[in-house]
Amino acid sequence: MRQQMGGNCPKTTKTVPNNGYHNDNNVKDGCSKNMANISPKNLIYGEHVIHSARGVQQGDPLGPLLFCLLTRNLSKSLQSPFNVWYLDDATLGGDFELVSRDFQTIVKIGASLGLELNTSKCEFVVC
Repeated sequence: MRQQMGGNCPKTTKTVPNNGYHNDNNVKDGCSKNMANISPKNLIYGEHVIHSARGVQQGDPLGPLLFCLLTRNLSKSLQSPFNVWYLDDATLGGDFELVSRDFQTIVKIGASLGLELNTSKCEFVVC
C-alpha cells in the first residue's frame, strides 16, 4: 500500500506501516511513534475466527484517506471528459467508446491494486 500511495503523499506514508494497518495508540500529531507494534486483528464469530491479514481495519479514521490516495492515479489516468469520484463511487461520462475503455482500465488497474469491481452495482446509460 505504501508504494502505491508514496508518490501522492510522501509525508503521509511515514505514518502508514507496510502492512496497511493504523493504530491510534501509535500515531500522535500525524507522526508514527512506533509502527512495529501494529499487527492484524482477529474477528471472532461464535466458534469461528477470521484472521484479518491485509487492508485497513473497518472504522479506521485513516481508511478513506488511504483509499483515495491509493486510487488517485487510477482516477487521474482515465480519459472520459466527465470523471467524478467520491471514495469508491465513480461516475464517468462521454463518448461510449471512451467510457467503455475507461471502464476496462478501472477493472484491470483496480485488480492490480487489490480492488474488485462489483459489476452488479454498475450501469451504462446511453443517450
